[in-house]
Amino acid sequence: MTFGSRLANAARAYLAADDRSAADDSWYRPLEGAGFSASDKLSALRQATVWACIRVISEDIAASPCMVFKRGAGNRKDVAINHPLYSILHDAPNSEITAFEFWELIIASMMLWGNAFCRYVTNGRGEILELVPLAPAMVEVKRDRDTGMKFYEIRDSRGQVRLEFDDTILHFPGLSLDGLRGLSPVDYHDRTLATGAASEQFAKSFF
Repeated sequence: MTFGSRLANAARAYLAADDRSAADDSWYRPLEGAGFSASDKLSALRQATVWACIRVISEDIAASPCMVFKRGAGNRKDVAINHPLYSILHDAPNSEITAFEFWELIIASMMLWGNAFCRYVTNGRGEILELVPLAPAMVEVKRDRDTGMKFYEIRDSRGQVRLEFDDTILHFPGLSLDGLRGLSPVDYHDRTLATGAASEQFAKSFF
């Protein structure tokens, strides 16, 4: 039996098992993206194409070393190995993850949420000792209407909210229309992602 005949037989069996008539409205409703929700950005990763694109882009960028330079003689750029931020950006931002893992996380967050955040850990002199990534889903970027100051509402695992400012938070926004927060590609392509999820569900149930 050829593949075409097997496909035709599967279609006939599927339609024979469904007692809905051609006039049933359910045939003409928009596809529902089972397993996908734009509010849950991680659900987009269940689609193989999304996973592959984010993995390739984030890993490629993370594999490029982040360097710190200083202006040398003759306006030359020299690598500032002894700069306090060199080891943080080039080697490891903190004791738990490597620089590769850090930048991979930052880029993946920007591609899913449109924003990435980390907190400065400083010593008594204000020198940066570590960069600690924050879950982008737990951070809201806002601007005070009276002062125009940018601030961050950060929700912890217990649901408590604290306010922080640019002196403790490093913000990586993606494409932005207001200069305040990045736009989430998942939000702006939710219909495409929902259609892809629904197509996978239909193909699974059909065959």
